[in-house]
Amino acid sequence: MHEETFDFRNVMSSNDFSENYRLDPLSTLLSMGLDKDHTWFRIGRRYGLLINAPTLLQAVMTDRSFIRGKVSRNLKHLFGAGLGALDGELHRQHRNVLRPAFAGSIVENLYAPTIAEETTNFAEHMKGNETFDIFSTISSFLVYLTAKNLFGADWHDHAESIALCLRTGSRYLVGQSAHPGESFSQNASGYFHPPLEQVLNEIINHYDGTEDLRRAISFIFKEGMAQSAWTLDTAKDEMRFLLVAGVETTAATASFALDLLARNSRIQDEVYNEVTPLFSQGRPISQDDLRSLRWLTWVIKETLRLFPPIWVFTREASRDVVIQELVIPKGSLVLLSAYLTQRDGRYFTNPLDFVPERFSERISPWKYFPFGGGHRHCLGEGYGVTTLSYILINMLRYWKLAVTDNAPLDIEPASTLTPRGKHLLTLERR
Repeated sequence: MHEETFDFRNVMSSNDFSENYRLDPLSTLLSMGLDKDHTWFRIGRRYGLLINAPTLLQAVMTDRSFIRGKVSRNLKHLFGAGLGALDGELHRQHRNVLRPAFAGSIVENLYAPTIAEETTNFAEHMKGNETFDIFSTISSFLVYLTAKNLFGADWHDHAESIALCLRTGSRYLVGQSAHPGESFSQNASGYFHPPLEQVLNEIINHYDGTEDLRRAISFIFKEGMAQSAWTLDTAKDEMRFLLVAGVETTAATASFALDLLARNSRIQDEVYNEVTPLFSQGRPISQDDLRSLRWLTWVIKETLRLFPPIWVFTREASRDVVIQELVIPKGSLVLLSAYLTQRDGRYFTNPLDFVPERFSERISPWKYFPFGGGHRHCLGEGYGVTTLSYILINMLRYWKLAVTDNAPLDIEPASTLTPRGKHLLTLERR
C-alpha cells in the first residue's frame, strides 16, 4: 500500500497561515479547503492539516488517537476543567456522569415543559414595532432558562450580566485564533466577571439535594461528587461548561434562524402556516408535535448548515497515524470545519443559498456535522434543538419578522459562530 508523503516546501508557511487566520479565519478556511479533500500547512514548528472529505472527517472524529491536546489547556484556562476541555479517560468519566441528564426522556418530560412555558412568555411579551438586538436579548433569556432547567436556580436578576460574561470570555478566544493549537496561560478569572462566579458559588453552597433528581445539577452532585470523587471546583467547572455550551450556541443559532426567516418571507410563511394549527388544539405542544413539523425541522437544519455554532473542531495527533494512506505525524494539528464542509459545492448544490427544502432528502452525517461526531458528539443536541424549536415557533406565533435593512449579516467566529455587533430585527404583532 502506498502511503502519501508530503513536502512542506510548497505549503502555506506559519507566518502566512497565522496572519490570514488572525485577520479572517472563516475566509482562510474557505480559501484553503474548498473543493479539496485535505490541505497541509505549517503553524510554528508543527504540521497542520485541514480536512474536508467525509471519509477522512469520520476517520479522525472516531479515532481516539486524535485528542484535544493544547486546545484543552487553553479551554481550561478560560472555562475551567469542564467536559469540553478534557481528554482521554477523564473525558469519558465526566461524559458518563452528565449523559443521563440529557437523555431523550428527560428532555421531553422534565425540560421541555419548562422550555415551552418560558419561551411562550418570552415571545409574547416582546415589544413590537421597534428594532431590537436579537442575539443579546435571546442570550440573556437563555441564561435564565438554562439556570432554571439544569440547575433549578432563578437567575432572572443576573441574566444580562452573566450573558455579558460569557460573551467576553468567548471573544478572548477570538484574540487567540491566529494560533490554533498553541498554548496560553491566561486564567479564566480575568474573563468571567464576579456575577457568574458568585451565582455558581451560591448554588454549590446551598444545594441540599431536594431538586428534581433528574436535573443536571443532581447528576453533578449525586454521581460526580459522590461516586466519581469530584471536588467542588470540578462541580463548578462542569456547571460553567454546561452554561457556556447551552447559551451561546443556541442563542446564535436562534438569531441566525430568525434573521434568515426575516429575509425570506415565503419560508417564514411556510413555517407559520405549519405551526399555527398546533396553537388551537387546546393542549401544550409536545415533542411529537415538534417532530411532525417538517418546515421547522428543515429551517433549523439549514440554519445549522450555513452557520454551525462550533465552526471549527481542532484535534491533535497523539501518535503517528495513517488514515486511508494519509500519514499524519504525531503532534500534528488537525482542523475539521463544519463551516467549510457544509459550504462546499461538492456536497451541497448552491451551498451559499438558504434552501431548507434540501433537507427533504437524507444527507450524509459526515457532510453535515454541526454537532460534531464520534465520542465527542454534542451531549446536549436534543436539549438544544428542543429549545431552538420552541423559540422559533413562539416567536412566529406572535410576530412577523423583518430585517432593518438588506445588508449582509456580519458574523464573528468567536468560540461559537455569532452575529457581530448588534443584530437588529423588527417585530410586527400578528
